[in-house]
Amino acid sequence: MHSKGFTLLEVLIAVAVAAMALVTIAASLANSHRTTGALSQRMAADVVARNLLDRYIIPVNIGNKPKIVTEAGNISMGGHNFTYAQAVDKTETTGLFKLTVSVYDATGEQQIRQLSMFVNQSP
Repeated sequence: MHSKGFTLLEVLIAVAVAAMALVTIAASLANSHRTTGALSQRMAADVVARNLLDRYIIPVNIGNKPKIVTEAGNISMGGHNFTYAQAVDKTETTGLFKLTVSVYDATGEQQIRQLSMFVNQSP
């Protein structure tokens, strides 16, 4: 005798396979969402660091002596909040300073980006 339908076992196996596929897809989407959020934060932190360094590059490029100060603060960019620290260190060369900008998450605990450049303060 030939049956024209599916057996209960076939249906259960099909449902199990579909459930495993859906769980895999959901996990993949969740991972993608986390990765995208982290990438967005890193990109915004990079923009913050570059903007902070540009405040010192622009006066040098137009022939002015940049004002070098050590500072820290909070800043927002791209929907993310950051804290930053800017350090100025002397080098072995007279008049040459190393400016380092570090960008951290909003709590200031995790460093996201750090950029450095050298600035000439010679007369």
